Amino acid sequence: MFAGEVHVLLLGIDKAQRCHNSNLALTSRRTPLPRSGRAVNTQRRAPPRDAASKLQLQMETSNTSSKHVCFLVHGLQGAPGDLTYLAHALQQRGLLVHTVQCNWRRTTDGISSGGKRVAAEIEHVVADYRSRLQWISLVGFSLGGLYVRSALETLFDDTEGTTKVAGLEPHTLICIATPHLGVSSYGLLRYCPRWSHFLAGVFAGQTGRELFLLDEEQEPLLLRMAQHRAALRAMAAFSVRLLVANLSYDLMVNAGTSLVLPDERRYRVPVTTYEATCIHQAPHVRIWQLRPEAISASSRPETLQLKPDVAGASVLVSPFSSGARVLYLLRSFVYFCGAWLVILCTWDQKTKKKKKNVQHSGGSDREDIERRMASALNQVSWDRYAVEFDAPWIPAHNRIVAWSRNDFGAWLWRHGRPVVDHIATHVENCPSAQLVDADVDRSGTSNSPIDAEPQVS
Repeated sequence: MFAGEVHVLLLGIDKAQRCHNSNLALTSRRTPLPRSGRAVNTQRRAPPRDAASKLQLQMETSNTSSKHVCFLVHGLQGAPGDLTYLAHALQQRGLLVHTVQCNWRRTTDGISSGGKRVAAEIEHVVADYRSRLQWISLVGFSLGGLYVRSALETLFDDTEGTTKVAGLEPHTLICIATPHLGVSSYGLLRYCPRWSHFLAGVFAGQTGRELFLLDEEQEPLLLRMAQHRAALRAMAAFSVRLLVANLSYDLMVNAGTSLVLPDERRYRVPVTTYEATCIHQAPHVRIWQLRPEAISASSRPETLQLKPDVAGASVLVSPFSSGARVLYLLRSFVYFCGAWLVILCTWDQKTKKKKKNVQHSGGSDREDIERRMASALNQVSWDRYAVEFDAPWIPAHNRIVAWSRNDFGAWLWRHGRPVVDHIATHVENCPSAQLVDADVDRSGTSNSPIDAEPQVS
């Protein structure tokens, strides 16, 4: 009996030893655990679906036979999902839509670098389907509008006697809340001292320095972009050209820089400042169209009045209640004090070596540079739309495009959907004729201001 128990015990020990050895073998083939105790995935994540294949999938699954493709470009620190609502609005109108992917998490290395990536992606997407496409539209939000302008320097082609953008006929160009003239002299940022502008490079890299006109070139990149002849001719080739801006509550991009009005530097611009027509009114938002004659007129509120639209509808003169104005003043005071506190706490002694003012070619100061940029960009005619939200406690920058990267954002910025729907109507209508501006002479001998004034290429 005792011998049998010993034999059984030995068999159990032998079995346990074999199990232990097999476990060691399995463990040796597993991925080693880091100190956190979680397994490390050594397999590479599958690459995202190719951009062109996404467009092909949209062509195959949709019932539309549209030959019109629209590219959407997000802004600084943005993602393709930011413009989801705009993409859906355009798709519902039968357009083919592609949200540019190349600049996701890559928006701080400079406007020129981002523009080249956008141009390369557009060419890649269009290349395989050029025979099925005819028109192209470009929509840029915030920094995305500058990316679009930079990409046009590469995409524009008129060597074959017809003006093309990426091999297609240009239709609509829309810049939404885009800082065409930079940001340092507009809105609340104009109250920040010059020595604090180095923070733009800290938080936004080369892109931030370019937006604050601090890049080390002889002339700022934004000035060279505004005077680039090919880019100006490319913009003039679009049949529809829109500038859309927030009149107030936009902490990022002021109405003056996004509407190319160099002398409009206020954070909150009263709609009575310009001759404007209320073309759409919805809960919490109004859309105004600025008349072209108001752009060159005086900007003093007492000299200009609102006019009714063509249909004779009345226009509301008093935008919002006095209570909202009080909240705006309190909020502005808190933001102003907070901004100064952050600047004083984060000031670096190294900025003393950059004590000199930002002056570039010919001793021109910052305001002169901004006016030169505006003068060049205004050689191309624009339709200007100003958006007015009634809630000062919700920043308007993302609201204007109904920012919808996630469910919470889609709910928070939902009041911007009427603005997006209005923007989509401009891209929807596609003419049957060739979409080329008559003022642009492809031979280069036109009397157009674009060709008459020498520009920097």
